[in-house]
Amino acid sequence: MKAKALLYTAFAALMSFSCTREVEMVDVVSREELMEFRAAWADANPVAGSRTVLADNGEDILWTAGEEINVFYGSRSTGKFTSSNTEPQAFTTFSGTLTMVTGSVEQGNESSRYWAVYPYNEANTCDDQNVILGLPDQQSGKNGSFADKFFPSVAVSATPDLAFYNVCGGARFSVTQEGIVKAVFKSNDGSPMAGKVKVGFGDDNKPQILEFAESVDSVVVTAPDGGFSTGENYFAAMLPQAHGNGMTITLYTQDKKASRTLDNAVEVHRSVFGVLDNVDNGLTYERFRYLAPEIVDLGLSVKWASFNLGATRPEEYGDYFAWGETEPKENYSWATYKWGNPDALTKYCTKSSQGYNGFTDNKTVLDPEDDAAAVALGGSWRIPTNVQLDELLTNCTWTWTSQKDINGYLVTGPNGNSIFLPAAGGWSNTTLYDVSSFGFYQSSSLYASLDAGYPEGAYWLDFQADKIYVRGSNRNKGLSVRPVSE
Repeated sequence: MKAKALLYTAFAALMSFSCTREVEMVDVVSREELMEFRAAWADANPVAGSRTVLADNGEDILWTAGEEINVFYGSRSTGKFTSSNTEPQAFTTFSGTLTMVTGSVEQGNESSRYWAVYPYNEANTCDDQNVILGLPDQQSGKNGSFADKFFPSVAVSATPDLAFYNVCGGARFSVTQEGIVKAVFKSNDGSPMAGKVKVGFGDDNKPQILEFAESVDSVVVTAPDGGFSTGENYFAAMLPQAHGNGMTITLYTQDKKASRTLDNAVEVHRSVFGVLDNVDNGLTYERFRYLAPEIVDLGLSVKWASFNLGATRPEEYGDYFAWGETEPKENYSWATYKWGNPDALTKYCTKSSQGYNGFTDNKTVLDPEDDAAAVALGGSWRIPTNVQLDELLTNCTWTWTSQKDINGYLVTGPNGNSIFLPAAGGWSNTTLYDVSSFGFYQSSSLYASLDAGYPEGAYWLDFQADKIYVRGSNRNKGLSVRPVSE
């Protein structure tokens, strides 16, 4: 069921689209006139809320205190006007100064009228026949209503009585999952959803878009602090436009996203909000980026992350990575390893007998582009070297314990600060092994020197309840990553 059209109607009988004025040639003159304009939306009972809130019935629009509008007369006269009401109401008075500019032209003509645009913006303009205004593509979500000073509306009248009509339509949506912080609506064929437009009034005396001056094919609605509340209504305003290939709605948490595609043609009508209740129902959220951990200073040469790469809390295992790869996968074998196999390595090789066609590059530390922590988190985050793992081992107190029923080590630095390393196990081929009893943590260091060693391996931290050491293991295995930072 579509939401009822939000038509701004009042003073209709007072609206007229022509008036008779004396024509006179004058010199350039600028003067200010203190004026009042009476404005209305639809009649409704006042409710507390932000600028132009929806009434309790979810259909009518109210003015709230401190509203501001542009008022134009002709193409040269303009001013900012502020509402006088102190609580939300359907009718209000706007007061302000209209700067009248004339000179070497006719003082007036039969087509001059008052134009008004909500919300006020210095960039709004009028050419006496149309107005140019903008709908931002970055929008703020508000429970059950529109964001402050947001929903674009226009009025035109030959008298100081203004009836405002909304320019846009859009979507009313709700979500089922907590923690969603952003909703993105994108046209599948690139048709405009937001931007700067020229607006005039049609033969039906309703606003219509005449021209897209600047356009954006998506609208982003950012949730209030804490994310969208489940079951609450939120609004995405869009310019009236047909989207022949439909649209895609993508919902984001801090580190995951899910998308729903509307394949059929979708047309956004002025004053109509299509209903998308529980828009994420049945969707599967997938990771799109990694959540940045807190930095913990243990009193060592580097600072340590508060949780594993791919986790969101210290006790979570996170993702697993082959050495020198930046994405988790399903099969951790030499056949799927990015940099070859023990007899044909294509990067990080110190022995020609193990390089592809005798290849060597003598690289013994991961380049930033092959460091999973550096790629995922940016900044100074990276995988620790074997020296930094050894420093963690030898300079900290290690206590085998559990947090939220997850086994692992509480590692306490010389300064008394601690991190928790869960016993996350590791991957070999398609099998996850030793979960809850062993922890395997990568270093960025190859298990080789320039004249010896085993370039098919890399250093890693290996622990269980009664043993902790740094040793080498095959590069193709899937191990945990605990990032470090400067």
